Amino acid sequence: MNTLALLSACAAIVLVRGMWLRAEMARFEPVRSRRLGPLRIELRRRIVVLGHDNGRGGLAFAQAHEQRLRVHRLLGVPVWRELRGIELPPHAMAMLNGLLARDFDAEFAESFRESEFARLDHSLISQLRMGWSRH
Repeated sequence: MNTLALLSACAAIVLVRGMWLRAEMARFEPVRSRRLGPLRIELRRRIVVLGHDNGRGGLAFAQAHEQRLRVHRLLGVPVWRELRGIELPPHAMAMLNGLLARDFDAEFAESFRESEFARLDHSLISQLRMGWSRH
């Protein structure tokens, strides 16, 4: 009976975390997605405008940021995510609606670049295969 309760609790935790991750993912637009058997890796992005505090209770200026979310799903359930963001240059404020994922792609770490996404997935497949062959 205790084992069943423990397994049920673990399953509930995974499902609740998955629902929380799905709600977070809904705020980001999909950029790229790759399937590796039961594992799916997604790259998502969003543009946000954050205000910087002027130290007197007001906002000194607004700054555009691009945030990217890398999500790993197992059998469709989000199990892991990683978030990275960069500040965009001031001239980007005038063209926020027209910014593409590739416009500031080089500013992100390799695993968050749209241009490197397919290449990185092939290296992940190799790592997974090597890990499976050791067992």
